[in-house]
Amino acid sequence: MRTCDVEDCDNKHRGKGYCVKHYQRFIKWGTPHYRDTRGGGGVRKETLTYNGIHTHLRQQFGPASLHTCAFCGEDADDWAFVEDWCDAVQYETKLDYKGKEYELAYSSDPAHYITLCRQDHRSYDAGISPSWELSMGA
Repeated sequence: MRTCDVEDCDNKHRGKGYCVKHYQRFIKWGTPHYRDTRGGGGVRKETLTYNGIHTHLRQQFGPASLHTCAFCGEDADDWAFVEDWCDAVQYETKLDYKGKEYELAYSSDPAHYITLCRQDHRSYDAGISPSWELSMGA
């Protein structure tokens, strides 16, 4: 019988090399090693992927739409990564709809994210800073 590819897991293989438990973690968090530990013990942030940290942000703080934009104060649309606040930037390579590769910068630390409206998020990602300053305390 084929078993799960995760070290020290002897459960029966189900798909993509993982047992049911690790496959579900892979689908939800982007890694089979992530454990949702809201019941205690802390979060294994070092294993989060780009999608995993965004899922974690929504679960911990709610959707961005429940918050206001850090720049303009209007309703927010997105969680946005503030690279200037992070010493350990991680990158994930994705493919666009034409098959061209691009990199997404992210951090597995929720403290490196703010909520922004779509317009300010696009401007911020394009390097167009708004006229007011964004401070870590905002």
